[in-house]
Amino acid sequence: MRLITTALAAMLALALATGPTSANDLSATVTRSQRIPYTGFVEFLMVVDNKSNRVYQTTDWSCVFFDGDTPVYENSYFVNKVLANAQTVKSQIAMFDSKFTAIACRLLGCE
Repeated sequence: MRLITTALAAMLALALATGPTSANDLSATVTRSQRIPYTGFVEFLMVVDNKSNRVYQTTDWSCVFFDGDTPVYENSYFVNKVLANAQTVKSQIAMFDSKFTAIACRLLGCE
């Protein structure tokens, strides 16, 4: 029984070590977006804010494009080398050719 408890504690510690130290440690904001002429693509600037003392090699985000309150497109985007207590800026490209009014991103995972 002690061996099982020790193994479960080790797995829990590993799971906690792979994620942010709290739900508010990592956040992403889209600060600018524009259509790329003649392509049907959208370029947007994503800013990842890391409030923890931990460096993340990669973060995975789900970004949803909205037309008003209606979601019209979603895709996953990676931001690598997110430094501790810093903002990391990354330009992203979406293959999306419909009207949108806002983009919101949420964290899917990180290492």
